[in-house]
Amino acid sequence: MSPTDETARVVSRPETLIWTAPNPGPKTLDGTHAYVVGRDKAYVIDPGPAVPNWTNELAARVKAAALRVEAIVLTHGHPDHAPAATELSQLLRAPVMGSASIESTAGDSVRVDAVLREGDALETDGDRLIVIETPGHSPDHLGFWLEGAKVLFSGDTILGRGTSLVAPPEGDMQLYMRTLDTLRRLSPLLIAPGHGPIVRDPLTTIDQYIDHRRARERQLLTILQRGPATIRDLVDEMYAGVDRRLHELARGSVAAQLEKLEREGLVERDSSSYRVRPLPPVPE
Repeated sequence: MSPTDETARVVSRPETLIWTAPNPGPKTLDGTHAYVVGRDKAYVIDPGPAVPNWTNELAARVKAAALRVEAIVLTHGHPDHAPAATELSQLLRAPVMGSASIESTAGDSVRVDAVLREGDALETDGDRLIVIETPGHSPDHLGFWLEGAKVLFSGDTILGRGTSLVAPPEGDMQLYMRTLDTLRRLSPLLIAPGHGPIVRDPLTTIDQYIDHRRARERQLLTILQRGPATIRDLVDEMYAGVDRRLHELARGSVAAQLEKLEREGLVERDSSSYRVRPLPPVPE
């Protein structure tokens, strides 16, 4: 089944259902996926945005399926993933759980009743949801690893189509690349993303994500070898064949790449321009 079906099943043990919020768009693809893992001891992952009627509809579906929700857990606080948690918590009488730093992205739109940290385990119908800290897309980002079924709920770290946005000030490319390496070592059988289709060839997809970011780094360094350039200059050259309406998003991605390269000592900034950092002189 596709994630846009009214009700689709990701895995059968423990039963994992997926419903998609009515918020399609360039960043959200078909919309934000809300997952419910388990039946007798269930967890709602990312109930989505606070849009009219959506939270009531989601609660009605959970009740109609006779799911006993233990908690609502959040991958991160962005407005397309988290705000529905407040109302859903009241409707289902279930606590909200998320990162200790979720306010950095959620602001006042959601409050957590319990903090989740790396390695925390949530028991669910003969399996466990293990919390993984996955910063990069945002500083508060968490992933959820369904241990026995080997399913990764990736939030916005990995999408079902295209690539994830990593842009300052929230995005950190250096942390994001480390997170991708961490997720690859899990060897998941499936990735259930926050947006887009279920990823059924996870290792290939993760490798493509890593290769894509490394290729962009090489491209940046190649251009900067010719001389200093601003972010706008770099985007105009690197994304010359891309709709210019998307260049603003691309500038955020390039800024994150440059920030990483600057930390690694490969480029340096002079006002608004960047250049390749000169090699130190070789001692005679």
